[in-house]
Order: sequence, then C-alpha cells, then structure tokens
Amino acid sequence: MRRLDWIPMVRYVLRRGPWPAIGGVALTLGAVVVWRAVEEESTDALVPWLRLTAVVFGAAVASSVEDVAVVVSSATPFGRLCRRLLGAALPCAAVVAMWLTIASVSSLVVGDGQGSARGLLIEVVGLAAAGVALGAVLDRGGERGSGTRASVLTVVVVLLTLAHPRTIRWLWAPPGSGSDWSAGRTHWALVAVVAGALFVGLSLDPARRSMRRTTLPWHRIGGVA
Repeated sequence: MRRLDWIPMVRYVLRRGPWPAIGGVALTLGAVVVWRAVEEESTDALVPWLRLTAVVFGAAVASSVEDVAVVVSSATPFGRLCRRLLGAALPCAAVVAMWLTIASVSSLVVGDGQGSARGLLIEVVGLAAAGVALGAVLDRGGERGSGTRASVLTVVVVLLTLAHPRTIRWLWAPPGSGSDWSAGRTHWALVAVVAGALFVGLSLDPARRSMRRTTLPWHRIGGVA
C-alpha cells in the first residue's frame, strides 16, 4: 500500500470526527475549571471539575466510532479495524491533550504545581477507552445514531459507578485517601486495557477471511475531484 493512500483516509477521518463536541467541551468546561481555580488554593479542590471534564470528553469521543459513510469507507483497502483505530485515535489524542492543557493552566492559576492532577490522567485515558469501546458495542451493525447512543451510554455507565459505595471507592477515591487513591490508578489502567481490548475485538472485520474486498478509486473517499 502506497504511503499516499493514507492521506485521503486521514482527511476523511478528520472530516467526520466529533470535533465540534470536543471543542465545545474544551471551551466550556475549560473555562469553568480555570474560573474555579481562581477561587481555590489547591488543585485537590479542582479534582471534581477535572473529573467531570474527563467524563464529558469520554462521552464526546464515544461518537467517533460511528461511520456514517461506512458503505464507501468499507470498500477501501483499509479494514474495519484500521479505520476504527484511526478514527478513534485522533479524537482520543486530542481530548487527552486538551485535558492536560486545562489541568496545567488551572494548576498554574492555583500556583501549587500539578498536585493531584497528574494522577487523574489515567482516568482520562480510561474514560476515553471506555467511550470508544461502548461505541464499538453499539456500532456493530453500522446503525445510524449509534454515536449519539454511545455518548449517552458512557455518561449512564459513569453515573452507575457513582451509585454504589464500593465502585466509588474502587474508581473515584479522592486524592489523599492513601491506598484507595493509589489503587484507583491501577483500576483505571485496568479499565483502559480491558476497554481497548474490547474495542479491538469488536472492530475485527468478520468478512476479512471469507471474501476479498472490492476497492474504489481513492479520490472517492478523500474528497478530491
């Protein structure tokens, strides 16, 4: 496969990504977190807001799995796993970078260093991985609207984890809670690994071994005349 074959696919992924939702979350909740940082004396007080931002970011990237033009994109030399990995990786990388920016700016405003914000990064990764995994669960048949349902389901799952004291302790222990906080970092890493494996497993092309994919001219998917 030629190197230039990737350019139209990347262009297509960038065009269909959930960028308005991601940008809206970054601007809205980013402003709220920084505003709260002006009022606080420690980054520990910003943890609930940073966690809320991570949850909404995870819901935003959950919609990245849905491919509204799957009939066209499935006729390219790229298999479903490759298309989904590319489609999810770019939004996930964007939300991690944006969250880090929000956390860093708010820490500078507070003036006490990164504090507990560094420990929350694994939660951002875990929530993003869980979001795309739920997107893959709901998009197995390529139904329209699965991205929106995946975003809603991501929020619902998070709310369910907040409904029981055991899962709160397992995932949402506050900074400074000793072993619970440390164990929570491990638990979120486990969530990220399991969700990533689920995403990959559900994204494997079931027809790859049984039939040869018919290819279309590359300019059809890249939008090049």
